[in-house]
Parts: sequence; C-alpha cells; structure tokens
Amino acid sequence: QTTWDVQNAQLELVKELKETFYRILFLEEKRAFADQALELAQQLLHVAEERYRVGESPQLDVNLARVEVHNVQRQRLEVLSQLTQTRAMLNRLLARPPEAPLTVSGTLDTPPHLLDIEHLRQHALQQRPDLRSRNAAVEMATGEVALAQAQRVPDVEVAFIVEREETGADIRQTFGGGLAVPLPLWNRNAGGIAAAQARTRAAALERTALQQVVTTEVANTV
Repeated sequence: QTTWDVQNAQLELVKELKETFYRILFLEEKRAFADQALELAQQLLHVAEERYRVGESPQLDVNLARVEVHNVQRQRLEVLSQLTQTRAMLNRLLARPPEAPLTVSGTLDTPPHLLDIEHLRQHALQQRPDLRSRNAAVEMATGEVALAQAQRVPDVEVAFIVEREETGADIRQTFGGGLAVPLPLWNRNAGGIAAAQARTRAAALERTALQQVVTTEVANTV
C-alpha cells in the first residue's frame, strides 16, 4: 500500500506540474491580449481628447475613455500578478527558488484525437496507483478480520515443573504441571472481529467511491 501511495504522489506531482505549465501558457496569452486592449484603450482616449479639443465630442466621452484605460490597466496588473504567482509555483514544483528566471514555450492548441473512453476507464481502474492503494487497504483489512477470527480460540499455556531435592543419601524428585487459561474463557474476541469487519467495510466503501471518481474523471477527458 505504501508503494502505491508513493506512486500516486508522484502521479499527482506530474499532474500539478502539467496544469501549472499550461496555466502559464494561458496567462501569457491573456497578458498579450491585455497589452493589446490597453493599447487600443489608449488610442481611443487619444481620439476622444482630440475630438473634444476640436469641439466634436463632450467632456463626458473623454472621462469615459479615461475610466476604460484605468480598468484595462487594472486588469493587466491582475494578470501580471497571477503570472508571477504561477511562475513561482512552477519553480517550487521544480525544486527551484521562487524568483528563479523561468521561460516556458508551447501552445494551448491540441490536435483533435479520438479517445476510447471504455478502454481508458478499464485501464484507469486497473492501473491507477490510488486505486491500487485502496485495493491493498481492503486486502489488509480483510487480513485483520481473519486474524481476529483466529484469535477467538483462547491461548492456553501449559507448564511442566520438575523439582529435585537431596537430603543426605536420599534424593526426592517431584513432578508437576500447570494449565493457564485466560478469563473470561468464552470471550470469542467478538469486539476485535466486529472492529476489523467495520474497517473492512469502510475500506471497501472508500474504494467504491474512488472508482466512481476515476470513472467521472475519465469521462471528463472527452
């Protein structure tokens, strides 16, 4: 189970790396659009000011254009802030200093491809390390039930005693024995069995819930 947990942690790290990488690409494109929007807003402000100067538009148009410039500037700063934070996150995932220079290249465009959902689902249900970890947990809990059932029989301890006593020419030997049985005698370890069975049911329910999550995640890949 620990082996599968480690592999699942590695898989989650790769997933987070990919998501962060593509988020940077997305924010880079968003910043480019913000730059273009800012340039356009500044041009419109310049046009509004020129029209107001020659008396072709009221002061209100100039004020509205200035407000739009401020809004676009604010949105651009938000994008830059998100981009800085995401770059720092990717550096952290790569075990690099947060402020280390980082350049990514790629595209968000992906070629269309057909996916065999049923094949992917079966493969995920068989190979996902988190599911394999859940399977191991169920097996371990089932083993605990078997162990608790085996402990229904009380441990009986048998002792054999030999004593030897010499008095002059006489030698006396005494033989004896003992039997130790834990009390209460008829305690069939019902509590231990019930607890182990409850852990088994809980592990099985967690596995079933995770199987449903995996099935949903595969379906969402289309």
